[in-house]
Amino acid sequence: MKNSFPLAIIMCLLFCLSSCVQQNVNFSKSFKENKVNISVDASKKSPLDPWTVNLSAQVFGFEKGSLHFEQQVKSLSESNITFDWQDENTCLIGFPDDDGSIRKFQLIASPKQFYLAEMSTE
Repeated sequence: MKNSFPLAIIMCLLFCLSSCVQQNVNFSKSFKENKVNISVDASKKSPLDPWTVNLSAQVFGFEKGSLHFEQQVKSLSESNITFDWQDENTCLIGFPDDDGSIRKFQLIASPKQFYLAEMSTE
């Protein structure tokens, strides 16, 4: 019984130190012959923290626009963020949430218009 207490403390310290490893996700997607570039830059300091996300877009020579937000999800990756082009100029970008909902952002990208904003949660 005496030997298990120091072992438990060592295990707790190892768990705390291992959970402090920062996670990062960085990627870009190009659409419309590289005239629309969408970038996702996300990080989280520990498994219990939410992701800090920077969603940005460069569209047809317009000034780069970006949104900053926090997203509570265990894993965030290029494979679980969706890019759904509704029509020629409108893309819905979806970020998953731990509760099963999808946080959506709308991008309108045309030579005459650039718009990036949060829409709704489904």
